[in-house]
Amino acid sequence: MLRQSMVMETQKLEIRRQETLIHETEFETVAVLDMPKIKKVLCGEDLIEAGYLLQAVRWRITKSSTDSERGSLLSQCVEQDLFGKQDTNYSSRIFNSFISPDSEMSLTENFTRLIHCFCAMSEGCVYLSNHTPLIYHLVQSLTSSTEDDVIRQVVLGALQTLSLTRTVQSSMLSTPDMMTWLLTLLSDPDELSEYTLHHTSALLMNLCLRTRGGYFSQRTQLYCSLL
Repeated sequence: MLRQSMVMETQKLEIRRQETLIHETEFETVAVLDMPKIKKVLCGEDLIEAGYLLQAVRWRITKSSTDSERGSLLSQCVEQDLFGKQDTNYSSRIFNSFISPDSEMSLTENFTRLIHCFCAMSEGCVYLSNHTPLIYHLVQSLTSSTEDDVIRQVVLGALQTLSLTRTVQSSMLSTPDMMTWLLTLLSDPDELSEYTLHHTSALLMNLCLRTRGGYFSQRTQLYCSLL
């Protein structure tokens, strides 16, 4: 009787384990993004809906209950080329809508926050690092900023993370205003938030690791004053 009871308990535990696996499988199956529809909305005419969608995608990733689910959602975005690395027509439309000088600040904030979300994971960093037009638009957004606001800080944080790769370093150094902008910003550190000061310094140091960045810095009077 005791042995039979133990066998029955073991069978019950195994059934529960299988049920748990089924539930996990079902949960993972549910966690699928409708990427064609998402991309269609992002390049559509209704920018208000697109802005809410950008926020929803970011929340769906960041508020995932497990690391595996978070990674799965990000992989879907990368595989379906959410930011249009392989589709210049699509990427041009979303850049004009979300990160151009004429874009609404709320749209730019949601767009750049989603980019920053990608930078938190290695797969996202690799994807963004090889998207040269996106890096260019982020640099333009940063160097044209005049206030130490949320958008500047989010873009600065993203570029600082991505600047660890040579591809992104080369892209940023090919923009003439980038180094000058960083040095000018650091010339008055008392006017900067702690976040901006930290990430600006880190970004400058990453760019100075390249011969071109270091040579440019040493030739400028701003660099000498910082020393």
